[in-house]
Amino acid sequence: MTTTATTTIACPDWCTTRHDIDPDGGHDGPSWPDVPSVRGTGWHAVQISTGDWDEHGTVVHLEAQSLNLTPEQARAAGLALLSAASWAKDHQVSA
Repeated sequence: MTTTATTTIACPDWCTTRHDIDPDGGHDGPSWPDVPSVRGTGWHAVQISTGDWDEHGTVVHLEAQSLNLTPEQARAAGLALLSAASWAKDHQVSA
């Protein structure tokens, strides 16, 4: 006989984390489409997402490593970052 415990995790209504796969995961929020650099997508892209970080509440995650962007790509990345920051401010979870 096997007994399994069911754990209920209180999530904000915006949480997209698959807690059935990652029960100890935080709370991932939305992410924005990657902005490719002049070298293309994948590692060569600006990635922006949001979520809950225990120490700081709702945060914006930015990943962009030594990229070269055209002015249009830089503008798209800047607008996405501004949009993510606005979303995070409107959906704050206390630390």
